[in-house]
Amino acid sequence: MDIFFNGIDFIPTFLLKPLIHVATYLNVNIGLDIPQLGLDKNTVGHYMLMNIGDHGLQQRMAPHIPQMKTFCNCCIGRVEQKPVVVDDKIVVQEMMNTT
Repeated sequence: MDIFFNGIDFIPTFLLKPLIHVATYLNVNIGLDIPQLGLDKNTVGHYMLMNIGDHGLQQRMAPHIPQMKTFCNCCIGRVEQKPVVVDDKIVVQEMMNTT
């Protein structure tokens, strides 16, 4: 597996995109193992978690990528200080949004 990912830098992007589409189709839709790419046919589903807080964003909708066959997309926003109620008192705590 390391041999493939070490050599991926030498694959032109116009070839890489179709390779990803074909590999995803063979793995997810047909159910084939592709150990060279680290793809197991017993994968149940995919969960995509995106950190948008590093870009200074608080809340956004995660993009839908059909080839990933994700059952859940989630975005994590930046950490902000907000007033919250704890033990009947208003205190400032760090909070973040997830969408």
